[in-house]
Amino acid sequence: MTVYKGKDAKVYKDGIELGLVSEVKVDISRDLVTYFSINSRETQEIVEGKESITGSLKRFYVNKDLMELVCDSGTLDLFDLNVRVSSDNSNFLNLYLYDCKFTKGSVKIPTGEVLTEDFDFVGKTYSAR
Repeated sequence: MTVYKGKDAKVYKDGIELGLVSEVKVDISRDLVTYFSINSRETQEIVEGKESITGSLKRFYVNKDLMELVCDSGTLDLFDLNVRVSSDNSNFLNLYLYDCKFTKGSVKIPTGEVLTEDFDFVGKTYSAR
């Protein structure tokens, strides 16, 4: 399992930036599938299996007016996340997560536009640059 931590991540919906997240943690793991031959105890092949992307968000700032225009409601259910992971001042990894969903379903944004509680999410795919 690979764990990435980043700050000041951007939240997108349909290519439009809706807000910022002050802290993000992303776990990317891939299962290993073992294949055996018939009547043999020795492993014939080990291949990579299903990939899972999970994570959590802390302090979520959202432009509620823009979100209501883009999402047709005051709830956010499917979004993309752009996380900048840095190891020091000069080196960083730009991690883009596609089709993320909150594990508790959709999230209703309050009037204050700031969500201070932690939210867990799952993602479909990712790209790293």
